[in-house]
Amino acid sequence: MKKLLIVLVLTLMVLPLTAQNSKVVSAFNYLNYFNRDNDRGALEKGMEAIDDAILHERTKDQGRTWYYRGLIYHTMYEDPEYQEKYPHSLDEAARSYEKALTVDDRRFRNRDEAIQNLNTISMLYFQRGVESFTQNNPSQAYQDFKKNIELFNFFNENDIPSAIDIEATTLNAALAASQINKTSEAKELFRNLIDLEYDNPAIFQSLARMQLDEGDEEASLATLRSGIEKYPDNIGLIIDELNIYLANERHEEAIAKLQEAINVDKENAQLYYALGTAYDNIEDKENAEATYKKALELDPTYFDVYNNLGALYYNQAIVINQRINEEGRQLSDRKYKELVDQRDKLYEKALPYFKDGAALDINLEDPAMRSSYIGLLNAKREIYARLGNYDKVSEIRAQIQSLQ
Repeated sequence: MKKLLIVLVLTLMVLPLTAQNSKVVSAFNYLNYFNRDNDRGALEKGMEAIDDAILHERTKDQGRTWYYRGLIYHTMYEDPEYQEKYPHSLDEAARSYEKALTVDDRRFRNRDEAIQNLNTISMLYFQRGVESFTQNNPSQAYQDFKKNIELFNFFNENDIPSAIDIEATTLNAALAASQINKTSEAKELFRNLIDLEYDNPAIFQSLARMQLDEGDEEASLATLRSGIEKYPDNIGLIIDELNIYLANERHEEAIAKLQEAINVDKENAQLYYALGTAYDNIEDKENAEATYKKALELDPTYFDVYNNLGALYYNQAIVINQRINEEGRQLSDRKYKELVDQRDKLYEKALPYFKDGAALDINLEDPAMRSSYIGLLNAKREIYARLGNYDKVSEIRAQIQSLQ
């Protein structure tokens, strides 16, 4: 009786093993039926069989179990109908091939095929990420490029050859992350690109701008300086560093940076305009005047330069006029006349620049430009009033009223 009981127990212990191995074989056969006969139901039967097999104690640690599962889900992803029905098929294929390559199974014979297929999976992730970008779906793109980075790390950690272009993948992941406001992730990815020595100054610029948006000016400056050290002639990095100095009224540093930028791009009127403004801010009138004039040589249609250069003379005239008003009775006739002459000469120097600026065809639909234009007209009207040309004063007053 004891002997019979033992046999029965042994038989019951063997049956599950046989049944589960049968499920692995059946799954593979179902896959073959699908590939050979396009039997639509066979693939799902294979999926059900292999999903049972990975849960069973006897087959869950077999390399071929996971390899076959990878093949089935991989095939599902490649088929448009199944891809739509099973949207996570690519993820499951990747997970299965990874498991096949790491499970402790010396009898596993399809290692090379699993490596090749997992590399194919990585290319599919990259391809889908690019397509998601073009379809304005950066969230999906980020997930796909992120998964590709995870695959790259898996290959490296397990000393497996990889076909993944990690630089292109990381760049795309960073761009996608920035578009969906995953700022922390994007910054880390841009730092990874810098560590990879990816040859593109834009990665320094992108990281620095994110740091600046978060209010970390010193980190932003450090990133920009690292970029400039590597790309000393990159005007974009220089300008971004300059803008931080200008925003914080660090005029001396701004002037040095502008001179550096002009050495790189000597025909850039905007740089001369910015340098003139920086000189203006530290009351260096002589250099401001010369620099503004250089900007106009390069771009005779630059409204802001006409406005600033006219204002350079106009503001000096206003200071003298205030002195005349405050000290008028205390001044000798000779000194009074001398100050009036100085004031009027400055008005006369300012007027041509205001006139030329007012004559430009500018976009008055832009609120900032419209405001600057009205300010120029007001200064121009004041000059004509001081010079006694009241017809012009009336004409300009009407022009201002039409713009308000």
